[in-house]
Amino acid sequence: MLLEFLGWTAYNGASLTFNANRIEVTSVTDSGNVNAHQAITCEIGKTYTVSADLIAVDGVMGLGVGTSIS
Repeated sequence: MLLEFLGWTAYNGASLTFNANRIEVTSVTDSGNVNAHQAITCEIGKTYTVSADLIAVDGVMGLGVGTSIS
């Protein structure tokens, strides 16, 4: 496992694979909305940038940033 992926957690029936310096999220259930998440600590007044290269193999994909995973 690459250091960059430490701290990621599978959520809602997801399976995580770390391959070629990327995280692959696949469904192991029929839940339909699987994802991976990682909690980070932020400081008030600082600016943070989130970026990703998203590749959909089957279905819909997206990137979300927020205060909870629900």
